[in-house]
Amino acid sequence: LSVCMPSFKAPSGLNAWATFWPILLLADVPVSIVRAIKKGRFCEFSIWGVALFVYLFLGMYRFYWHPYWVILLSIPAYYFVFKPIDKLLIKIRRD
Repeated sequence: LSVCMPSFKAPSGLNAWATFWPILLLADVPVSIVRAIKKGRFCEFSIWGVALFVYLFLGMYRFYWHPYWVILLSIPAYYFVFKPIDKLLIKIRRD
C-alpha cells in the first residue's frame, strides 16, 4: 500500500509506510491462529509476525532497539518448546 500511495498522509501526519507497516506484519496472524486451532498444532501459529511487530514497534516508536532485540529470540524458543509438544499430540491422535 505504501508503494501505491507514496504521497498519502494519515490524519496523524505520518506517511504511508509509517501507517501501513503493521498491516504487512500482522496480516498472517489471524489466519495462523485459525489454522493452528483447526489443525490442533501450536507450530502453525506465526510467532515470527508477532515478535517482529513488537520489536519494530518498540524500536520505531519508543527507540528501544538495543535491549529489545532479545524479543527476536522468542521465535526459535517458541518452536523449540512447542515442536515436541506438537509431535506428542500427533502421536497421541494416531494411537
